[in-house]
Amino acid sequence: MSRVIQGIMTGVGFIGAGVIIRNQADDKIHGLTTAAAVWITAAMGALCGIGEWKIIAALSVIVAIVLLTGGQLSDGAIRSATSQESRNMIAPAKTKSCTAGRVPLVGIGRALRLG
Repeated sequence: MSRVIQGIMTGVGFIGAGVIIRNQADDKIHGLTTAAAVWITAAMGALCGIGEWKIIAALSVIVAIVLLTGGQLSDGAIRSATSQESRNMIAPAKTKSCTAGRVPLVGIGRALRLG
């Protein structure tokens, strides 16, 4: 029975990997939540098949909470990271190698060595 479950999980993992897409234009990755939801659904199906009802009940609640609140948490984290990144920016750079106008603080040493 464990080999059957292992085969199911491996196959579904490949299907989930096919859902993940990287956008060439802005280097953003899409489909991670969908891939994870497909995989956890397969895991829950396998648990149903072996009759682990208490685990299914607990896992269903956990998955529902994560899927319903995960988007809001990640949006907040992205907003926080974006505002933190804008706080780490300094005035326009005065080196020749930094023509973009604004340089993050962590890139100053690297920019000065290149100039």
